[in-house]
Amino acid sequence: MKSGERTPFARLDRTRSEKTRTMKDRCLNRVDALLCTMAISISALLPLQAGHAQTPPRSAGTIAWAQCSACHALKAGAPNKVGPNLFGIFGKPAGKVINYNYSPAMKAANIVWNDKMLDLWLTRPSAVIKGNKMAFSGISDAKRRKVLIEYIKHSGK
Repeated sequence: MKSGERTPFARLDRTRSEKTRTMKDRCLNRVDALLCTMAISISALLPLQAGHAQTPPRSAGTIAWAQCSACHALKAGAPNKVGPNLFGIFGKPAGKVINYNYSPAMKAANIVWNDKMLDLWLTRPSAVIKGNKMAFSGISDAKRRKVLIEYIKHSGK
């Protein structure tokens, strides 16, 4: 027997203890890995649960269009509102949407809707066609106008 060992089985007990510790460590590492994998899997599935689907963030165009949508539609076949349906207006003359009662000034206007003209209109409608009945002062922010024009252009196809 070596000095410091109390029983003949002490060495065997120490060896078993080291093996047990190593096995515990391995087991804990596996459990940690399994728990981590489960957490990742569950978090990936959460948005798919009914009623918990994540809604995509609204685009800048959708946000810019929100103000216009109070008076205008932008879908094929949608009825006119307070203002005319703006679906497909690019390349078309102003004041010509069917079944909309335009002001005499708008009916007489000789403009075609394109990026440049819509940008001018959205800046200040009363400066483009005096006497129009659109109750809208305009959008001073050029970036916002550009986003809105692109939204109208691509949604109205």
